[in-house]
Amino acid sequence: MAKSTWDKLKWDDGKVLRSDLSRFLLDGNSSLPYIRDVIDAGAKGLSDKDVVVFTKGDTCLANETIEEIKKAMSRVAACYCIRREIRAELKSPLSDINIKTGLMYKKNPADLFAFTVQWWNKNRKNFPSMVLGRERWDTVITTLIDESGMWPDTVIKDIVYHEMHDAFWCEPDIKVKLVGNRVNYDLAVVFFKKRGLSHEKFGFK
Repeated sequence: MAKSTWDKLKWDDGKVLRSDLSRFLLDGNSSLPYIRDVIDAGAKGLSDKDVVVFTKGDTCLANETIEEIKKAMSRVAACYCIRREIRAELKSPLSDINIKTGLMYKKNPADLFAFTVQWWNKNRKNFPSMVLGRERWDTVITTLIDESGMWPDTVIKDIVYHEMHDAFWCEPDIKVKLVGNRVNYDLAVVFFKKRGLSHEKFGFK
């Protein structure tokens, strides 16, 4: 259902195929793409002023998503939205008003990121080689966005929602064993230390 909410929006769907990527991290039976590679592939051929919107496969988007991104991007070159969690099973897209009834936890991850190609080209080298499908990378990229803009102008509210579900990579007895989690965690700790920030503040223990 998530994709049906994207398809209603009038934007170019820049699909990135696995064949567009040259490297993956092997993690058990999974081969995980590197986020920087995915964004590079999606931004290929675009102008500096074009805007890249990057979201996760199971997130639904509000009807006003494009308008809200445009508002934010009139003030900053990069922004993000923290998702609303929906407890009930989603059988159809929510109205924009009903999205606000979703739960907003303090530690909810950001699930949508938007930035100009110029911003990405300037900042990509500061984003570590983290992988999709595992934890922590969203905390790093939101920090990178905040430090390059003017928080809270970098934050968009209530355009992303998500049906709550368990994620196997977050289970305590599994998460520490996953190669992708360990890679992302180690890179995140270094990222925050370079900035003089305590990684524990961001939930890294």
